[in-house]
Amino acid sequence: MKMLITRLMKAFLDSNGSFSSNVDCLLPKVAGQALVMLSSENSHNCFVMLKELDFVNKLKNMILIHDDKYIYVAASLLRNMCLHAQHELTESDLKELSHTLREVLERIIDAEGAELEILIGLSSQICKLIPEEFAQELEHGQIKRRFIKRLVDALNAT
Repeated sequence: MKMLITRLMKAFLDSNGSFSSNVDCLLPKVAGQALVMLSSENSHNCFVMLKELDFVNKLKNMILIHDDKYIYVAASLLRNMCLHAQHELTESDLKELSHTLREVLERIIDAEGAELEILIGLSSQICKLIPEEFAQELEHGQIKRRFIKRLVDALNAT
């Protein structure tokens, strides 16, 4: 399983955007989706993924670059790392999560459907891990009212 995860991570993280065909373009996304499935409900697989150098930082960068191609896969992976491997997250990983928080909260405002669910899941996991930063970001980021309204609207829509 470790070898499979390693190969999937290489396909997902090492894509440089220069693809010769549409099939090549799909490989990183499909590899990322496979990693999400492998990290769901499986802390051992999360531990294997966290051994990748700067894994949390790489996922954070995928969220921050405003490229919607991989953001939801990256957010799902981060959520799973927070949920199933929180004791393995380093201080550096937590710092990367805190840097991701504002973008996640801002994206929640405009997201719909599955994307909204993924981002709310990630933000709630970040809140559990670093509640002070979460509260501070809501207050100082000036999005508290819009964020709360968005959550209420999402709840009312279900």
